[in-house]
Amino acid sequence: MNTQVVWEILWKSLTGGNYDVEALRARARDDSDLIADMGIDSLDLVEFFLRLEEHANVKLDADDYCEPHLGRGHREAAVATGRGV
Repeated sequence: MNTQVVWEILWKSLTGGNYDVEALRARARDDSDLIADMGIDSLDLVEFFLRLEEHANVKLDADDYCEPHLGRGHREAAVATGRGV
């Protein structure tokens, strides 16, 4: 799964919520921490990971959602799905 696909999955999961997606897009970097740098809350991260699972056709354990490294940028999220970037 390439980097652009992962970002697009994130943007789709945040669209319609309480985020200025365009502003987030403008400041997003591959090493952005989705929580600390971008202010994405845990429920929205779960939505993002569910969409990643669906797209990559993998299943993450609920415990995986709580791992500290999953708060980092989309590279780690893609690696967590077993697909890498």
